[in-house]
Formats: sequence, structure tokens, C-alpha cells
Amino acid sequence: MCGIAGKFVFSGTEEISPTLLQKMCAAIRHRGPDDEGIFCDGYFGFGMRRLSIIDLAGGHQPIFNEDKSLAIVFNGEIYNYQAIMAELLTKGHTFTTRSDTETILHAYEEYGPRCLDYFNGMFAFAIWDSAKKELFIARDRIGIKPLFYYADNAKLVFGSELKAILQDSTLKRELNPEALDLFLSYAFIPAPYCIFKNMFKLAPGHYLVANSKGVTVKRYWEVYFKPDQTKSLDQFKYEFNELFEDAVKLRLLSEVPLGVFLSGGIDSSAIVAAVSKVSSSKLKTFSIGFADGGYYDETSYAKQIAQTFDTDHTAFKVGAEILNLLPKFSHHFDEPFADYAAFPTFVLSELTRKYVTVALSGDGGDELFAGYRRYLTESFLNYYQRVPAIIRSKLLSPLLYQAKHIYPKAARFHTYLDSAHRLATFAQVDTDTRYIRSFFKFYPTKNAELLVTNLVDPDFSESVYRAYIDDKKDYDTLAKQLYLDIKTSLSEDMLTKIDRTSMAHSLEVRVPFLDYRIVELAATIPSEYKIRGPNLKVFLKEAFADTLPKDILYRPKHGFTTPIHTWLRNDMQELVYDVLSEDTIKQVGVFEPGAVTKLVADHMTGRENNGIQVFMLLSFHMWYVEYMA
Repeated sequence: MCGIAGKFVFSGTEEISPTLLQKMCAAIRHRGPDDEGIFCDGYFGFGMRRLSIIDLAGGHQPIFNEDKSLAIVFNGEIYNYQAIMAELLTKGHTFTTRSDTETILHAYEEYGPRCLDYFNGMFAFAIWDSAKKELFIARDRIGIKPLFYYADNAKLVFGSELKAILQDSTLKRELNPEALDLFLSYAFIPAPYCIFKNMFKLAPGHYLVANSKGVTVKRYWEVYFKPDQTKSLDQFKYEFNELFEDAVKLRLLSEVPLGVFLSGGIDSSAIVAAVSKVSSSKLKTFSIGFADGGYYDETSYAKQIAQTFDTDHTAFKVGAEILNLLPKFSHHFDEPFADYAAFPTFVLSELTRKYVTVALSGDGGDELFAGYRRYLTESFLNYYQRVPAIIRSKLLSPLLYQAKHIYPKAARFHTYLDSAHRLATFAQVDTDTRYIRSFFKFYPTKNAELLVTNLVDPDFSESVYRAYIDDKKDYDTLAKQLYLDIKTSLSEDMLTKIDRTSMAHSLEVRVPFLDYRIVELAATIPSEYKIRGPNLKVFLKEAFADTLPKDILYRPKHGFTTPIHTWLRNDMQELVYDVLSEDTIKQVGVFEPGAVTKLVADHMTGRENNGIQVFMLLSFHMWYVEYMA
């Protein structure tokens, strides 16, 4: 696992300075504390920071092909590289290392961009062709590893994190209003958008080619939700279990200590079970909970799984003191990011790194196999819409509105009431619109009331999500929802959270559920096998019925989150009033001071539960002070 960065001046008028590359690499040293490599070729140069996992002695980068016409820097892991290497050896390629990095390089030499079809792994890499004066950059299918870039008519600057790109002082830091609108809608910024103008995220499943003609971006992989009605449920279960065990086994390849993040949910528990089956050594597992216990603490379930599979288990307990980490988030995430589950993930990664260098995580299971409550929306509305319209509009909707204002301090209960009220509000719009709007954090007041000026079309954020599913007319409702989640929140929220919080501590996290073979198989499993009545994740529960305890399989869904609503009113109160003071809001000039003050006051006094929105504004302003002030 590494961090990469580089610069390419198309016109050939600027020699790339090794000093700039060293600064870019130093900015992401946390991603790779073990080694550094720099390469310059006139008006092109790139470098990397390495976290040594495989081929500890021989994996120094950049790596070159036989005649040194190609060079590569690579962030990630290719789990099937040994099989690819064996095939390339038969084709006459010569290897000087036993690393997956060199395997990528020779595969590109042999197959060109089609090499991406061969790789099973997580990756972002850059290959420089000195003969063609051409740069090739690719990101893995699902977006497990990040890749940012700046592009204009004269140059391309890229890096694993924005902070590497920002070391180039010739680049302007201008706020991108479209990205800001997306952040206010979804609490993160989906690819390809980026908070700075002229900067982008390379979207998952895409590659980029840069040469004297400029930059071209192309998609090389797509997931298609096409239910296979020729297979029985038992056939799907057998095929899945075979693939899952192989995916886990592949991700155990490591020359450094390895463990598993264990929440006690189905996904992480299944990984523990699979590792225990294929590994002869005692597995290390790690979980995190809250010192005051309660709803947000899941460590008892994790302990049960650890005992069931006899793991070497370590449980960490934290309290509101983890809020002191908030300033670090601005530094590590580089963009406004307001998924507050990053708090416990950050601490879990930091403490886990004291024991192991690699950890497996259960991310992706909910998006592939329908594990979120929001997938039950249509079932709820089917019942709701059977009620006469006059009763819905005159009684139920006002009642839900009043109820959510009676219980604003009961965060979880309020969340359910607020969701129910919003669904009732959206009941008259089409299914796709309803699902997209369910993600909005400032809807229905919309961003326009909060911003000093309405910078973009008020329907912009909705149109970005809608573009993913507008042409999916043959997809059923659940398939559309899962597809949209894979393309947006999975890659740029869930996986961003995992990548930044783990790499902040030089910890590599691997995600077996996102083996592309499992993703493709899941897309062929009919929706009726995933949700049955009010029951979520039915397929996984049945697939693991002989492996996991029933009380783990059938316990209520529990997200990995924090009591942020309460913390804002108590432990974070001083910070909120300081960062979101009227003077500060005026100085930044992005939001209306009066609107922010009311939003904060309503939450702090208990008139409303605006915890998510307050945290988003807090995160944005702390980011702004670090990156724009």
C-alpha cells in the first residue's frame, strides 16, 4: 500500500523539479512510511511513498520494464498477481522482482489498457511511456483506492490525496460551487467532482490517458444488474460461498501481521468465519465501542463472534474525547466530509495499527445485498398510500411533523420520525426521485436558503444522482437503488472513510465483499432473494446460516456510528459556537450568518434535531480554515 503523485506538462516547456515531487510525496508520507522513490523525465515526473506489504526487500518503486521505456508507481494490491506473472513469463517477460507492481507493468506492456481486465484487487497506478511521452492512470473497479488530479490545457497533476497535488504552488485554490452543492446535499462529494475548480476524482472503473493532445478519460468496467432467473437460490448460495471463501483467502496474502475489523454484524462475522476456516494461525480481531455503552456500542456482539471462532480479540472503548480528532479530519480528508462514523473508524485504525499492518473489513455487504433500512421505503409507502389521500394530507403528515418536534433530543427516535415524515412528504413523487431525495441533508429547505448566493441550479445535486439511473429503465426498484449506492455513497463515502482513516495510520484495509467477482455475481441475484417482506439481507443470512450464530444473523440492523447529536449539544458545544459564530461565518462569506445561527440554536436548545446539518457546517468551516484561509 502506498501513496503516489506526479506532474506532466504537455507542452514540454517546464522541467519537473525533483524537489516538487519530494514535497508531494512528503505530504502523503503517512500512506507509505517505509520507502520513497522519485523519477523525472524532462517535463514529466512522478514519485511514491511505500508501505511494504509484499516483496518487502524487492518492491522499491518506481519499477521499470526490461528496456526502461515504461515506469510505474502503484498504490494498492493485486491479489491474483502471481497467476498473471506466471502467464507473462510464458510470453517472454523478464521480472527483476516478485512484486505485484512489476506484474502490472508487464501486463500493460503486453495487453495495453486491457490489462485492467486481468486484475483482481484494489489499485490506483500511473505508468509513464517515455517513448510515446504518454501517461496512463487507472483506478480500481469499485473505487477502493483514491486518485485525484488537476487538469487544464497545459498540464496534469495527480496524487492519491489532494494534499499532494496542492504542493504545486502554481495551482489556484478556488472553491467549486457544484462540489459545495453536492456536499450540502449528501455530506460528501461524489466522483468525478472535487471541492476545487479544475480538480477531479478519477471515477471508479475508469482510466485516464494524458499526452500532448491533452487528457482523455474512459470507463473500462461496469456492473450490470441483470437477474439470472435460470439459477435457483441454492445455486446462487453455493456459487457465492465458493467465491467468498476464495476472495477472503486471496486477501490473506501478506508478509506482515494481519487481522480483521469485527463489529459483530453479519459481514465482518462472515469474514472471521472464512479466515478461521482457511488459516491455521490464530486470527487477531479488533472492535471498538463506547465507554458509556448503550445503543451505539456493539462490542458484546463482536465478543460473541470472537469466542465462537476462538480469535485473539481486542476491544477498544472510547468516549466523547474522540471529538478532539475533528481538526485531524480536515487534514486527512482534504475535502469537506461529514460522515461522523469516521470518528470511531479513525480510532479503530489507530489502535489496530499497534498490532497489525493489514486488516480485513466487511464494507460493501450492505450495498450488494440490501442491508440498509432505506431499501424498505417502497414497502412502507405501499401501505401508506392505501390510506385515503385526505387522511394522509390532513392528519398523518401533520401528525408526523408534530411528533418529530416533540422528541428532537431523542436522536434515534427523532431520526425515524423525521424519515417517516419525509417519506410522507415525498409520497406523491416518482420512486427514483423519492429515493434520491431521501439522501438530502438540507432538503426541503434546500441549500439556497443557507448560501450567501445561489451558486448553481437548485436541481443540480439531484440531477447528478439521477444521471446514474435515468437509463436503467429495465432495472427493478431495488436494483436501481443498489446500483446508485455502489456508484456514489459506497465509493466516495464509505470507502473514502476507510481509506483516509486507515492510511492516516499506515494501516492497509482490504475488503473481500468488494472482490469484483462477488460484485458481478450479486448483481445477477434477483431482488426477491435479497429482501423478503420487512426482512433485509435475506440472501446473506441464508448463505451463512450454517456458519454464523442465529442471534448474529437475525439481530436488528445497526449502523457503525456515534451519538453525534448529543455530543454536539454537550461536549462539542464550545467548539460549535466558536467555529460557527456569526463573525466567522461572515469572514468566510459562503453561508448566511442568520441561517446558520438559527440552525445551530434550534439544535442546541432542542427545538430541532439538526445534528447532521450542524456537523456538516462545522466540518466545512474547519476544512475552509485549513485549506482556503
